[in-house]
Amino acid sequence: MNLAATELAAVFLGLAVLLLVSKALGELARRLGHAAVIGELGAGILLGPTVFGGIFPELAAKIFPKTGAGGAFFSVLQGIGVLIFLLTAGTETHLSRLRQHARAAIWVSAGGVILPFAIGFTSAHYGHGFFAGSLAGPVAAGKPLVLELFFATALAISALPVIAKVLMDLGLLRSEIGVVTMAAAILDDLAGWLIFACVLGLATLGSELRWSDLAAMIGLTLLFSAAMLVGFRPLIHRMFGWLRTHTPWPSTFVTLSIVCAFIAAAMTEWIGVHGLFGAFIAGVAIADSDHADEAARKPLEEMSLSFFAPLFFAMIGLRVDFIRGFDGPLIAVVLAVACLGKVLGCGIMARIAGLEPAKAWSVGFAMNARGAMEIVLGLAAFQAGLISEKLFVALVVMALVTSLMSAPVIRWLLRREQMREIEHNGAEKRA
Repeated sequence: MNLAATELAAVFLGLAVLLLVSKALGELARRLGHAAVIGELGAGILLGPTVFGGIFPELAAKIFPKTGAGGAFFSVLQGIGVLIFLLTAGTETHLSRLRQHARAAIWVSAGGVILPFAIGFTSAHYGHGFFAGSLAGPVAAGKPLVLELFFATALAISALPVIAKVLMDLGLLRSEIGVVTMAAAILDDLAGWLIFACVLGLATLGSELRWSDLAAMIGLTLLFSAAMLVGFRPLIHRMFGWLRTHTPWPSTFVTLSIVCAFIAAAMTEWIGVHGLFGAFIAGVAIADSDHADEAARKPLEEMSLSFFAPLFFAMIGLRVDFIRGFDGPLIAVVLAVACLGKVLGCGIMARIAGLEPAKAWSVGFAMNARGAMEIVLGLAAFQAGLISEKLFVALVVMALVTSLMSAPVIRWLLRREQMREIEHNGAEKRA
């Protein structure tokens, strides 16, 4: 179906309005000390069915179409946007950081995956009567195991970009807290996206699950991940080295990185898992190359953060009615179990790894920031028919609240510890 000139003009106008409002509100959120994603998502909520689309439904349907050729155009653009965003997030995931404070990072990561996963799975399994009408999408309606595994995975994942932003704003990125948290978040993200990829694949295997198909899918996913992170990394490093001296740089880096993301996404789709996982792993494989330095990554990051990410997060608000999907009790439960699992799991393990109490709980609250990655995961599950609109809205609210609360709580914990040290030192001097 081709777009008529008037329809195409309306779509272009809609994109211009969406990008302008999302960037403006994103910048406002940044100036207020929050992540830009909060403002960008807010732009979609204002322009979508929650506000503007509810007041002027016919006009909204023309400039923000959901069906037909215009709707397909928006969907493709949103899909490309999230792939580029996850590629960019992956290029910030340096596996070399795992060598520093490796023991503490492994402990914290284990706590940040195992306990939230267990709490999430148990909550969905034994709270089936409460969750049944709110959680299941059309695909997972007859597959309680898939739904339980997804909810567990959603609580286990972290958001590396948001965590980095929180630690950077607090001046802790290069401190012991920052290094341990970032290394643990890398492991959490890799584990979380791998599990999520398998859960989505499990949902597509049909009503009669064949364990051989599931085992093959998981085996191919692990094989793909190993090939990308072990075999592909030195290859891309040598390729970048040659291209850097023979082609325009860093434009070639941007082009080749996007090509790698698309190829990796195609491979994971062929395996039977979501292309998002392939794009993220491609970014991780690229990240540790000496040629993928800040100067090379900056154009890719600017393109992603100035165009693709604002449009992607704003488009989420265009597709979901946050008033209709708002379920107070469900949101309260999701937020409570999310915070309980992540903060306790990471905080306790950080204490076992030897960090002082204030630092350990600071790591726990930093790891609790879900941000954009949680929203991306939730949207992928919502579009795949795994979860309902109500659960998607609950996950978005949880992602925003946990991102907003991390910095103030960490600041309070460390200030309280400093005051205790001052009082202790004063008491020793008086004695």
